[in-house]
Formats: sequence, C-alpha cells, structure tokens
Amino acid sequence: MANQTRQLADLLAAAGATVITIQVNAPYRPRWAGRVPVLRAGFRLVPYLVGLWRAAGQVDIFHVMANSGWSWHLFAAPAVWVARIRGVPVVVNYRGGEAEGFLQRAGLLVRFTMRQTRALVVPSGFLQGVFAQFGMVAGIVPNIVDLSRFHPRAPVRASLS
Repeated sequence: MANQTRQLADLLAAAGATVITIQVNAPYRPRWAGRVPVLRAGFRLVPYLVGLWRAAGQVDIFHVMANSGWSWHLFAAPAVWVARIRGVPVVVNYRGGEAEGFLQRAGLLVRFTMRQTRALVVPSGFLQGVFAQFGMVAGIVPNIVDLSRFHPRAPVRASLS
C-alpha cells in the first residue's frame, strides 16, 4: 500500500495537484515513547490527527488509503471524520485481503463512516463484490504499476555437462 500511495501521490503532483502525504507510522517523538506499549499509540495518533487537521485546511480533497482492522479504526476512519468536520470531500481507496471478515465484524461502523465519503474505490472486481455484499458501492481503480521501477535480470544460461 505504501508503494501504491507513493506512486499515486507522484502522479497527482505531476498532473499539477497539491499533494500532502500524512504518514501513519511517523517516527516516535520523543524516541523513548516507542518503547512504551499503549502509550506509544497516543504518541503516534496525536501527531497524525494534527497533520490531518492541518492538511484539511490546505487541500481540496482527501484521498484516504485504507485497510482492514485496527488500521481502519486508527487511521482511515479518523481521516474521514477530520475531513468531514473540516468540510473536505473524501475518497476512500480500500486495499486489503481481509475485507470480508472485517466487514462481517465491523460493517456497521464502516458503513456509518463510509456514508461521510464521496466515493469508495477498490483495485479489483473481487473487492467490489465484497463491499457490495455489505451494501457499499465501490468503483474500481486498478493498481498503479510503474514499470520503470522493474528491470529484468540478465538471462542465466544453463550449461549442459
């Protein structure tokens, strides 16, 4: 998901959009906070929320990269709600293989949050179908693949001996 986010941000910036990427796993400040369970979550969550709040005053739209489980509850949902409070439209770009199980457990909360968005996009027809089972309409935006990042290895010749 990090590579997809980076590539999308680069493409949007190249097209002239102002892009602000808010990192969900920024380094702990102070560093010692990273060694204290539970407390460290607050030391990461508070700066994240502040970053979202500030970004909402500078952009025209939030494009939220989302996943299942705690990642949804701690990072995606707060981004949607900050944008909603600040009057910024939101697109949720959901990626993750655990969508069906997650939606079975938390579908009510997810649907409530998703009603605050302008669109839900997923990378495949499979995920589109999963969300449809839970009453959510999703568009398909395929994964971005920057082929220039990949280089074939030189062919290996087998010798017959």
